[in-house]
Amino acid sequence: MTDCFFFIPARGGSKRFPLKNIALLHGKPLISHVVSAIRQAAPEARIVVSTEDQRIVEAIMHAGHREEVLIDLRPGNLGGDTASVSQVLYEFLQRTEPREAICACVYPTASLLTPDTIRRAVDQFF
Repeated sequence: MTDCFFFIPARGGSKRFPLKNIALLHGKPLISHVVSAIRQAAPEARIVVSTEDQRIVEAIMHAGHREEVLIDLRPGNLGGDTASVSQVLYEFLQRTEPREAICACVYPTASLLTPDTIRRAVDQFF
């Protein structure tokens, strides 16, 4: 899976459930469950978390993922509820020109995602 990186769009400003990405499930932020599942499925893959909210950054660091993820602070114009995930990802790809050929977008609230499901999805894609 070294040709693939994982992109997690984690906006803090949800209108219905603010900061849902760092809501606790079994004592851990939702996004932490996702990062752990990705890391177990693809130990060498790069994980990018895109956010505009420093509280999400702090939750990721506090959960012990400091070395596991690249935090990408997205531009302010892409932090509101009118920005789509595709716009956020496109902006990131244009700015960084990643070395990997494939990007898998995984939502931070997919806390029940298992490493096996991730491996099978990537294998099926390739």
